[in-house]
Amino acid sequence: MGLGSFHIVKAIGSGGFSKVFLGRFKGDGMFYAMKVISKSFILKQKKKQLVVNERNIMVEINHPLHAKLYWSFESKHSIIFVMDYYLGGELFGLIKRYHRMS
Repeated sequence: MGLGSFHIVKAIGSGGFSKVFLGRFKGDGMFYAMKVISKSFILKQKKKQLVVNERNIMVEINHPLHAKLYWSFESKHSIIFVMDYYLGGELFGLIKRYHRMS
């Protein structure tokens, strides 16, 4: 399992130290959200434990309102989390949008 197992369709979001892409798994054609975190940023900003904690929490959580983590792997320059893709975006973005409308 690695980046070569996916066709990157488009960028769908970005955060403080990551970018999220829509990826299509070449094995079965399913779509996934792929969070890509820069290794150099992790090391420079001393965020290694934060990323490890995020991965471990995502592995443990099993709830219908939380994106499931299917795979995590690394490339030469990045750590990648492959999880459920939900049309409409992440929860934080939806909450921000909702508050602007009310």
